[in-house]
Formats: sequence, structure tokens, C-alpha cells
Amino acid sequence: MLGVGSIVPKSCRLGAAKKTSQEYNKLYGVRDVTGPMLTDKSIRYAIKQIKMGRGTKVVAEELNISQRHVQRLWAEYIKTEKVHIQGHAGRPKKHALSNKEIEMILDIHRRWPDGVQMTVKRLRRAGCDISYRRVYAVLKSHGLVAASPAKSRQRKWVRYERLYSNAMWHTDWHVMKDTRMKELNLI
Repeated sequence: MLGVGSIVPKSCRLGAAKKTSQEYNKLYGVRDVTGPMLTDKSIRYAIKQIKMGRGTKVVAEELNISQRHVQRLWAEYIKTEKVHIQGHAGRPKKHALSNKEIEMILDIHRRWPDGVQMTVKRLRRAGCDISYRRVYAVLKSHGLVAASPAKSRQRKWVRYERLYSNAMWHTDWHVMKDTRMKELNLI
């Protein structure tokens, strides 16, 4: 059997001096993929350097990004003749509901005070596609619904999950009471 010392390099063994992630990456030749996000200024710099004749690999190393990313930026510049502008992370912001939409939500809820889900269904039937969460927010802001503490608790969604298949079995057992079955068991 192999010992731990024969597999793991000395610098990684327990008791060895702790290394920072930068030192580890430098020592083992690992590129830092969590480098800084490019700014518009650094993208303009990269394009300018490539125009001056520097290679994409050199520019990528200088900016601590992948060479492929620099090539994509350059290809987009060649195609559109515009420097790429960074977008914002995440979903685009949704517009605020108009007063007309809010009145429609409140009107439907006044006519049929069934709850948020039914209000959303009625809105959709009327041709107004507003999400459940937005309808709930409007109704809550007007004091028409109350938050339920039972719904806000975390639920266990996987009860029987196990690490390995066949690690646990579940059966239901029923004794048949019909005289024709002669007390057979149904599993």
C-alpha cells in the first residue's frame, strides 16, 4: 500500500508551511482564473496593444486573463469596429409596475379575494402577464395579504437521498383482510 508521502508532494503534506493561493499557483503553474474583472479601460488597453502589434498571449498574461478572452475581444473589435463595453452581471432590471397595472391587480383582488395565485391566473386570462412575486408584493404593500411563517421555513426536500444506490430501501406492507386472499401480504 502506498503511503501518503509517496503520493502527495512535500509542500502539500500536513505540517508543511501554508502557502497562499498565489504562491501555490506560481509553484505548480496554475493560472489564476479568479483574476480581476476587466474594466472598460483595460479592454481599450488590450485592443490598443494588439493594434500596436503585440501578441494576444502577451496581452493576456499582462492582464491576467485567458488568451482566448483577448482573442474574443479582438474579434469583436474587428467585426464591429467598436471596443467592447462590459455589461452588468445578473439579470436585467425589471421596470416598475405602472399605476394602471397596480390598479388592475387591486381591482381583480377586490372582486375575487381568493389569494395571490388565483389573482395571477385571472390577470393572465385578462392578458396581463405579471409574475406571482410582483402581484404578491403589490398586495402585501396594500395590506391585503399577510406573510405566513409556515411558508417561510426551510423544508427538507430530499428525505431519502443516500450517497450510494441501494444503501436504503423503503417498502410499504399491507395485510390483506379479504377472505379470498387468505391473509396474503401485499408488499
